[in-house]
Amino acid sequence: MDLPTPPPPFSATARTVAATTTVVVHGEVDTLTGPELEGTLTAAWAAAPASLLVDLSAATFVNASALAVLFRASATARARAAGFDVLGLPRPVERFLAGRQLTLAVIVA
Repeated sequence: MDLPTPPPPFSATARTVAATTTVVVHGEVDTLTGPELEGTLTAAWAAAPASLLVDLSAATFVNASALAVLFRASATARARAAGFDVLGLPRPVERFLAGRQLTLAVIVA
């Protein structure tokens, strides 16, 4: 009998190019790993970037805990008048947010 494959390990790494910091997320973002993502985003904001991009393209799972972290980061962006966007949000999550007229992006003119 084959054992189930464990989920890929979670990681969130930040890199800054020009005035934009990109946080790349791998693995599952859930109740257990959400605080680690939040810590990475808090550290990224500490560097005062003009814009923060969260890349979830390599995330294998995103739940409501992850959305809460992302909405707090979006609120931080608004408070700082900084740009904020999320790339690679799973399609069902995008549809859920759109159906409720919610957005995570903050566009600064």
